[in-house]
Amino acid sequence: MASESDVTVDRVVEVADLVADEADADTEAVLLDALGRVRKRGWTDE
Repeated sequence: MASESDVTVDRVVEVADLVADEADADTEAVLLDALGRVRKRGWTDE
């Protein structure tokens, strides 16, 4: 059975794929942009 964090990561990637498709962008670029926004809010990537 998948852990809660694995399910969360899968969902984040799924949403990034949808956003990338809608914005005609690369999924990796969407994820990196989102990570940059999280870091600006002061959260660390532990």
